Amino acid sequence: MKGSEAISESTAAKIETALTHALADRELQNDLRQRTLNHIEIVSAGIDLGTQEMRPDNFSDYAFAEDRVVDAVLELSLTQVGFVGGGGDDPTLSLVITAHASLNGTTENGVLWEAEQVTYVSEAAAFSLWTAGDSGLIQAEMDNGLESVASQLGEALFASPVI
Repeated sequence: MKGSEAISESTAAKIETALTHALADRELQNDLRQRTLNHIEIVSAGIDLGTQEMRPDNFSDYAFAEDRVVDAVLELSLTQVGFVGGGGDDPTLSLVITAHASLNGTTENGVLWEAEQVTYVSEAAAFSLWTAGDSGLIQAEMDNGLESVASQLGEALFASPVI
C-alpha cells in the first residue's frame, strides 16, 4: 500500500459510488448460490441435491420442506462486499467478498455444518485502475471472488463428515 495516508472524504465517496454502480445490475446473492450449487454438483457426482429454486416465505422453520423429501437446507449469505486499503487520493485497494454458510437439518432445525466466514481478497490495485472506463476490473474481480468463495464452500461442505 502507499504509505499510511488517509483516504479523503471525497475519495471515499468516489469509491462508494463506484462500488454501488458496479453492484447495481448484479444479483450477487443469487450468483453465489448458483456458483456454489454448480461446484457442489461437480464435487458430489451422483448425489441428488434438489437444486430447483425454492423461495419459501419463512426460512427459519423450513415448513416448505414438509411435503418434500428434504433432510437439510444449505443457507448462503454474503456478509461483505467492499474495498479495503488506503493511500491518499488514488488509494491502493483490494476487493473483499465474505460469505457465511450453514447446512441446517429440516426436522430438528439443528446446524449440521457451518462455515462462519469464507473470504476472497483480490490483488491490490490503485483506485484509478479499478474505475478505468473500459477495464472491467471490478466486475472481473467480483466474478473471481464469487467463484473462489463458491469453490471454498463446496470443498469445505464435502470435506465435512456430515455428508
